[in-house]
Amino acid sequence: MSHLNNLISEQGRVVRSDDGTLIFYDTIGTGAPLILLHGLSETHEAWIDAGYAEQVTRLGFELILIDCRGHGQSDRPIEARAYSGHAIAADIRCVMDTLGLQRAAIMGHSLGGMAALATALHYPDRVSALVLNGAHPFAENLQPLRELFRSGLEGWLAFVEAQAPSIPLTSRKRIQDNHVEALKACIASDRKDVSKLFARLELPTLAICGEQDPRREAIRKLAHLPQVQSLVLPGQNHMTAFLSVEEIIPAITQFLQTTAAGSTITINSPCKENSQ
Repeated sequence: MSHLNNLISEQGRVVRSDDGTLIFYDTIGTGAPLILLHGLSETHEAWIDAGYAEQVTRLGFELILIDCRGHGQSDRPIEARAYSGHAIAADIRCVMDTLGLQRAAIMGHSLGGMAALATALHYPDRVSALVLNGAHPFAENLQPLRELFRSGLEGWLAFVEAQAPSIPLTSRKRIQDNHVEALKACIASDRKDVSKLFARLELPTLAICGEQDPRREAIRKLAHLPQVQSLVLPGQNHMTAFLSVEEIIPAITQFLQTTAAGSTITINSPCKENSQ
């Protein structure tokens, strides 16, 4: 981890989004920008624990790791309206504005993949490519997910551990540190079908999913679009597909090398950075 320890910033930063929500982010490495967005109940640290940060920075990328609203060191509103696609996309745009990034590639897992899609739909000129793991632009009923939170965080944690028994203790602790009402608000609304809007973007996309992921059929359907490449991970489910770093890194490397991964054009930022 010495390589990573030398690269990671000494102190993360916070930006105020359009609606006043404070969003935490950090940067690692130098090179073409790649934004990483974690899944439900996790934080930006999941990318470090799993090994993505160590390997991807060695490939010459600058990683922008963000705690999605409702998670980690970002603000955790408990109103469902705070988690609209527009609000979430604005968070990502504000981080980009603060860093002076005109365009960047975005990689997200599950909830993070939905945030990446929202950013592409609301700010298509700011996204150069997408890597979606366990996420798609079709309609989805989130009631089964909401049921897992009826007994609080323990019900969700039990589900995660059943899917991925080998999750690190640090991940388990991050899940337990969540504000359950914020997570409930985050998934209060079912997801709408935005597939037609997404198709019109013609945005280079790599769609990844585990063979046993319930979302596999939707992602298979997504892969019919000409701008979408797909990677199915044999034997993996929705959770373990995120941990399949050795299979995913070569695929995203090849994909991003064949797309414009963005540029570091300085732009005027309407968002305000806050010290922490």
